[in-house]
Parts: sequence; C-alpha cells; structure tokens
Amino acid sequence: MFEAHFGFTATPFRKDLPAMALYSARLHAQVLQQMDYALAQCQIVVLCGETGSGKSTLLRALVAQQSPARYRFLVLAHPPAAPRDLYLDLLNVLGESAPWSTAEARTRTRQRLAALAEAGRTPVLVVDEAQDVPVPVLEQLRLLTAFELDGRPVLALVLSGHPELARHVRQKSLLALSERVGLWLQLLGLDRDETPRYLQHHLELAGCVRPLFTPEATNAVFQTTKGIPRAVNRLATRCLQQAATRGRDQVDAELAETVAAELN
Repeated sequence: MFEAHFGFTATPFRKDLPAMALYSARLHAQVLQQMDYALAQCQIVVLCGETGSGKSTLLRALVAQQSPARYRFLVLAHPPAAPRDLYLDLLNVLGESAPWSTAEARTRTRQRLAALAEAGRTPVLVVDEAQDVPVPVLEQLRLLTAFELDGRPVLALVLSGHPELARHVRQKSLLALSERVGLWLQLLGLDRDETPRYLQHHLELAGCVRPLFTPEATNAVFQTTKGIPRAVNRLATRCLQQAATRGRDQVDAELAETVAAELN
C-alpha cells in the first residue's frame, strides 16, 4: 500500500473530504462569493464546467458555508425527464407525499416553497446535469422562480452542468428563462501556480508535510491535466502508487510523464 510507504495517516486525493477541508482555489472562492449574493437575491444561476472541473465540489462548499436557518437546499442529482417528474422529485426531497395529478403536485410544491419562505428559509433548488433537462421542464423551473410572496421571489435556482448547458438555456425557445438568469458562471481548472499548492494541500490532509512532487513533476501534472481537479487527483494518486512500487521517496518529472502516458 502506497499510504504506508509515504507514512500517510489517510489516503490522499480522496473524493469524500469534508466540505470545509476542500482546497479553496482563487476562481472557486470568487465563484462562491458571487453565488452567495445570487442566492440572497433569489436569482437563477447557471454553473458550467467540464467533467471533473469541480462543480459538485463547489456546490458542496456552497451548501456548507450557508446557514441552515437561512436556506433550505433541495438537490436533484438527476435531471427530471418531464414536468410531472420535476414536481414529484421536489415533493420527495421536501418529504411530502406526491399526488397523482401533475396540477395538484405543482400546487402542493408551491405551497411548501411558500411555507419555507414564510418561515424565513429561502429554498434553493440545485439541478445537476442540467444540460440534459428537457425544454418543458426548464420552462416549469422558470415558472417556479417567477412565483413570488409579498412581491419577493420565493425560490433561488442553480442549474449545474457541462459547457453545453449555457447554449441549452440560451436557445430561442427558452428566451424567457435566459433573460432571467442573474449569474452565468464558467468553472475552469487550477492555474499553473495553484496546482502545486493543491497537491500539497491534499498531501498535508493525508498527514504528509514534505513535498512529494518535484517542481518539474508538478509542472508535468499541470500540463497533462490542464488543472482539472479530478484529473489531477487521478494522476497524482497513480504517481504515488508507482513511486511506492519503485521504492522512491518522491515523484519526479520522468515518473509523472511515464504515468501520464500510461493513463492516456
């Protein structure tokens, strides 16, 4: 096991880190600040990024930094295929029984959202993989965000997905929705300067304070992964495994490039 070879107290580059232990990249910190304001204004947010760019991680951090007394997050991990599915999924997340009628399900959903708002908790609906949400469902989401209580919107909406999500929302048939989007975000990878800090952050979380990647190896990791966190995690883990197998105390550029070629 490579953990024992390097003296780790935990496996580095794990996906299940607590939200508050996640590395705070500059761009991610800026995005979280912008999203915090958007939620306070009950806006629609469109968050786009390549697979592995950290969208789910960022949303975990967003939920963790908000007060449960102020917000109620309603997370739909799978895109609803039809309007009825949307309301049934929402009622399920809200802990409500679902009526057979779509119209009744819509009414009951609005009642529950209004009740949350009246209690001082803003409902925040988060839809992942939103590039796959059909147009009729997106139109229903727009109508939900247009629902007001005492002149104030009741619901904040976060649509998260691949880069094509922005094009999907901007199509002509969804003009009314795209015009109401308050925040368009594009999530990019770590930059060249942040990559070594990201690697070291994860090593320290695993109990290792000394650098295990040479500067040249770190540069090879960045060049191969373009700073995409999931790709960095995968390559870094494989490099450490290979270094342990070869009895090495560090990952150098030659090893990083060899492992990168094998993974590609």
